Amino acid sequence: GAVTALNNATANELVTVGSTTTELDAEANLTFDGEVLKVLGNPSTTITQDYNLSLDNDTDGATSGDAVTGILFRAAYNDNTSTDLAGITAGKENTSNGEYGSFISLNTRTNGVNEITERMRISSTGLATFTGDITIGGTTPTLTIGDAGAEDAKIVFDGNAQDFHIGLDDSADDLVIGVGSALGTDGAIVINELRGVTIGRSNTVSSISNIPFYNDNAGSIYTHDV
Repeated sequence: GAVTALNNATANELVTVGSTTTELDAEANLTFDGEVLKVLGNPSTTITQDYNLSLDNDTDGATSGDAVTGILFRAAYNDNTSTDLAGITAGKENTSNGEYGSFISLNTRTNGVNEITERMRISSTGLATFTGDITIGGTTPTLTIGDAGAEDAKIVFDGNAQDFHIGLDDSADDLVIGVGSALGTDGAIVINELRGVTIGRSNTVSSISNIPFYNDNAGSIYTHDV
C-alpha cells in the first residue's frame, strides 16, 4: 500500500508512495542493496534546468562554510573490502547570508593517501580550475580557444618572478608572444595575418642567439653593436 515512511520495511516488499505524498521519510543512512538504482519519471524544473534527482543539505547553514552536498563513489580495493574512491561535490562558494553563488568539483583519491582531493572545480562564473596535468588524447587531438567571436584569446604562463603570454590580438589579427600577462602591451614576437613576423619591441635593441639587432618599426631590421 501507499506509505510515507521507510522504517524497517520487510525484505522484498514493493513500496509505493501515495499520490499526494511529497516526501518519503527514511532512517538515517538508508542503504540500497541492489544492482542498479533507477530514478524514473518526468524531471522537475528548478530555476532553468531539469533534474530527476535532488540532493539537499538542509542541516548546515548558509554562513557555516559547510553548505555543500555530494555523491561519494566506493568500490572494492582489497578482495571484497570497499573504500572511498572519488566524489562529486557541489555547494555554496561563500559564507555570506542571502548569496547563492555555487561551485561543483570532481574529486579523486591517490593510492596511499587517506583522503579524497579536489581535482577540478567549476565556479559560479564558469571558471574551471584544474589541479594536475591535462592530457588531450585521440588520433588528432585539438584544443580550441575562443568561439569565433570578436575578442582576444590568450594563454598566460604564471611564473614566480616573470609572466609570459601567447595569444590572439583580435583587433589587429595578430598572434602575439609577449612578456607579462596583458595581451598586446609588451609583445616580443608578432605574426600578422599575412604571415609577416615582427621580432622585438619597436625602436629597441633585441637579440637572436646573442646577435643584437634593431627594429625600426618601418619593416627593417638592422644588426646593432652593443
